[in-house]
Amino acid sequence: MGELTLTKVIHNKASDVTSLYELEDPVRSLQDDTASPAEFVSLLMRNQYYGDALQFMLYALPKREAVWLTCMIYSENSADNGDGSNEPEAIKRAKEWVFSPDEEHRLAAMELAESQHYQTPESFVSAAVAWSSGSLSGPDNPPVPPAEDLTAKALWASVVMHVYKSDPETITAKFHAFLDQAIDIANGGTGHMSQP
Repeated sequence: MGELTLTKVIHNKASDVTSLYELEDPVRSLQDDTASPAEFVSLLMRNQYYGDALQFMLYALPKREAVWLTCMIYSENSADNGDGSNEPEAIKRAKEWVFSPDEEHRLAAMELAESQHYQTPESFVSAAVAWSSGSLSGPDNPPVPPAEDLTAKALWASVVMHVYKSDPETITAKFHAFLDQAIDIANGGTGHMSQP
C-alpha cells in the first residue's frame, strides 16, 4: 500500500480532528500532535483500529461527504439488490440532501428523524443531516445553530448501532470495509465498494 492521501480532508493536523471528540485508550496513546490526518489514519490501520479510523474519518470529512459515506454503508448492506426498493426512508432523505443540500431537504430530514423519535440507526443519519446547518429550533423561535460536531456524532452513533446489530465475528471486517469506503470518498470517489 502506497502513502495514504485524503484530499477532501481540509485539516492539516489529525489533532485538529481529534479535538472534536474523545479518543479512547489505547488509540489516545498513539496520537502524535504533529501527524497529518492521513498519517494518523495509516497508523490506526496498521494497528487494526478500523473502527477508530472510521470514527476519525466521519469527523474529518466535510459534512456532506460524511453523510454520503454513511448512506453508502447502509445502501450497500441492504437487501434490495441495489435497486433502492428496501432502502430505509431515512437514508433516502439523507441522499436527497446530499444531492441538493438545501434548507428544504434539511428540514425534511429533521421531520423524519423526529417522527421516528431517533429510535433507529437510520434515523440518526437523517438527524445528522438536520443538524448539519440551519437552526435546531422551530421557525417561530430564535435560531439555535447546531454544534459543529453534531453531524459527525450522529453519524458515528448510527454506524455503531448498525454494525453492532451484526454477527460479532464480522464487526472488524465491516469497520475495515467501511473505512475503505471512507478513504475512497475522501479522495473524490463514490464509496461504492463490495461489502463483507
